[in-house]
Amino acid sequence: MKKLVVVLVAVLVLAVAAPALAATLTPEQSQELVKLHQQMLELKKQIIDKYVEYGRLTPEQGQQIKARIEARQQFLQNNPDWFSQCPGFGPGFGGGHGPRGMMGGWQWNNSTPPTSR
Repeated sequence: MKKLVVVLVAVLVLAVAAPALAATLTPEQSQELVKLHQQMLELKKQIIDKYVEYGRLTPEQGQQIKARIEARQQFLQNNPDWFSQCPGFGPGFGGGHGPRGMMGGWQWNNSTPPTSR
Protein backbone atom coordinates (compact mmCIF):
# COMPACT_ATOMS: atom_id res chain seq x y z
CA MET A 1 0.00 0.00 0.00
CA LYS A 2 2.84 2.40 0.84
CA LYS A 3 4.51 1.70 -2.49
CA LEU A 4 1.31 2.57 -4.31
CA VAL A 5 1.01 5.87 -2.44
CA VAL A 6 4.66 6.71 -3.17
CA VAL A 7 4.23 5.89 -6.86
CA LEU A 8 1.04 7.95 -7.10
CA VAL A 9 2.70 10.93 -5.40
CA ALA A 10 5.69 10.67 -7.75
CA VAL A 11 3.41 10.55 -10.80
CA LEU A 12 1.45 13.54 -9.50
CA VAL A 13 4.64 15.56 -8.95
CA LEU A 14 5.89 14.76 -12.44
CA ALA A 15 2.51 15.51 -13.99
CA VAL A 16 2.43 18.93 -12.34
CA ALA A 17 6.08 19.79 -13.12
CA ALA A 18 6.15 18.64 -16.75
CA PRO A 19 3.81 21.33 -18.19
CA ALA A 20 5.72 24.04 -16.32
CA LEU A 21 9.00 22.88 -17.83
CA ALA A 22 7.49 22.58 -21.29
CA ALA A 23 5.98 26.07 -21.06
CA THR A 24 9.26 27.91 -20.49
CA LEU A 25 10.55 29.86 -23.47
CA THR A 26 14.09 29.84 -24.73
CA PRO A 27 15.75 33.26 -25.17
CA GLU A 28 15.44 32.90 -28.95
CA GLN A 29 11.72 32.17 -28.70
CA SER A 30 11.26 35.12 -26.37
CA GLN A 31 13.11 37.46 -28.76
CA GLU A 32 11.03 36.21 -31.68
CA LEU A 33 7.84 36.96 -29.78
CA VAL A 34 9.11 40.43 -28.88
CA LYS A 35 9.86 41.17 -32.55
CA LEU A 36 6.44 39.95 -33.65
CA HIS A 37 4.72 42.06 -31.01
CA GLN A 38 6.75 45.09 -32.10
CA GLN A 39 5.60 44.55 -35.70
CA MET A 40 2.02 44.19 -34.55
CA LEU A 41 2.18 47.41 -32.53
CA GLU A 42 3.73 49.29 -35.47
CA LEU A 43 0.85 48.12 -37.67
CA LYS A 44 -1.62 49.31 -35.04
CA LYS A 45 0.01 52.76 -35.16
CA GLN A 46 -0.39 52.82 -38.94
CA ILE A 47 -4.05 51.86 -38.57
CA ILE A 48 -4.58 54.69 -36.07
CA ASP A 49 -2.95 57.13 -38.52
CA LYS A 50 -5.40 56.00 -41.21
CA TYR A 51 -8.37 56.43 -38.88
CA VAL A 52 -7.21 59.98 -38.15
CA GLU A 53 -6.67 60.62 -41.87
CA TYR A 54 -10.18 59.40 -42.70
CA GLY A 55 -11.77 61.43 -39.90
CA ARG A 56 -12.89 58.49 -37.76
CA LEU A 57 -10.67 59.73 -34.91
CA THR A 58 -9.60 63.23 -33.95
CA PRO A 59 -5.86 63.94 -33.98
CA GLU A 60 -5.95 64.15 -30.17
CA GLN A 61 -7.57 60.72 -29.91
CA GLY A 62 -5.02 59.32 -32.34
CA GLN A 63 -2.12 60.74 -30.33
CA GLN A 64 -3.56 59.37 -27.09
CA ILE A 65 -3.99 55.88 -28.55
CA LYS A 66 -0.51 55.95 -30.08
CA ALA A 67 0.95 57.05 -26.73
CA ARG A 68 -0.58 53.96 -25.12
CA ILE A 69 0.81 51.77 -27.90
CA GLU A 70 4.27 53.28 -27.37
CA ALA A 71 3.97 52.67 -23.61
CA ARG A 72 3.14 49.05 -24.40
CA GLN A 73 6.20 48.82 -26.67
CA GLN A 74 8.39 50.21 -23.90
CA PHE A 75 6.95 47.71 -21.43
CA LEU A 76 7.67 44.82 -23.79
CA GLN A 77 11.25 46.00 -24.30
CA ASN A 78 11.79 46.19 -20.53
CA ASN A 79 10.05 42.86 -19.84
CA PRO A 80 10.93 40.45 -22.67
CA ASP A 81 9.98 37.37 -20.60
CA TRP A 82 6.46 38.62 -19.99
CA PHE A 83 5.04 36.14 -22.51
CA SER A 84 6.27 33.12 -20.58
CA GLN A 85 4.10 34.22 -17.63
CA CYS A 86 0.92 34.53 -19.65
CA PRO A 87 -1.83 32.47 -17.99
CA GLY A 88 -3.72 31.82 -21.22
CA PHE A 89 -7.39 32.36 -21.85
CA GLY A 90 -8.78 30.83 -18.65
CA PRO A 91 -12.12 29.08 -18.27
CA GLY A 92 -14.02 31.76 -20.21
CA PHE A 93 -17.59 32.94 -19.84
CA GLY A 94 -19.50 31.22 -17.07
CA GLY A 95 -16.33 30.05 -15.33
CA GLY A 96 -16.10 27.01 -17.57
CA HIS A 97 -19.60 25.87 -16.64
CA GLY A 98 -21.27 26.58 -19.94
CA PRO A 99 -23.70 29.32 -20.93
CA ARG A 100 -25.75 31.34 -18.52
CA GLY A 101 -28.31 29.87 -16.21
CA MET A 102 -30.27 26.70 -16.07
CA MET A 103 -30.87 24.79 -19.30
CA GLY A 104 -27.82 26.46 -20.84
CA GLY A 105 -29.60 29.80 -21.18
CA TRP A 106 -32.15 28.38 -23.58
CA GLN A 107 -35.06 30.77 -24.02
CA TRP A 108 -33.48 33.24 -21.64
CA ASN A 109 -34.95 36.08 -23.66
CA ASN A 110 -37.96 34.34 -25.13
CA SER A 111 -41.16 33.68 -23.24
CA THR A 112 -42.75 31.38 -25.81
CA PRO A 113 -42.78 27.70 -24.89
CA PRO A 114 -40.78 25.30 -27.03
CA THR A 115 -42.64 23.46 -29.75
CA SER A 116 -42.73 19.69 -29.72
CA ARG A 117 -41.33 17.87 -32.72
